[in-house]
Amino acid sequence: MKSKYFLPLALLFLLTMAQACKKDKNITITTSLTDTTLESGNWKITLFKEDINDETIYFTDYAFTFNADETAIAIKSGSSQINGSWTTSQDDTKIKLVLNFTPVNSFDKISNDWEVQTVSETKITLRDISGGNGGVDYLYFEKI
Repeated sequence: MKSKYFLPLALLFLLTMAQACKKDKNITITTSLTDTTLESGNWKITLFKEDINDETIYFTDYAFTFNADETAIAIKSGSSQINGSWTTSQDDTKIKLVLNFTPVNSFDKISNDWEVQTVSETKITLRDISGGNGGVDYLYFEKI
């Protein structure tokens, strides 16, 4: 008699687990999720890749803060402060993060409208497809 109920219960369990796993992987990215995440602490750039060139080195000493009033600050340890702004928007089905920093050093390179790829409590990944040459740039922020 036990075998009569085992297969249906096992199938029900597997279907339930598959559905639960599917929901975890398909978190919907929204502007409010992106805003809340950015405002939740200090961030560092762990990847800035312009086409095929890794240019992360220009930002490794900076800590970024994204304030609720849509101002942004990048502070270099023991040195200078770069001021900027940020906002999120939805363009068709894509969530965009628009960054604007004072054009100092390489900050003009990250001042752009970035497509949000992933958002978690500790990491935000962004990309931009250039209109001119079709190259792809990547920008990753990780919580400090």
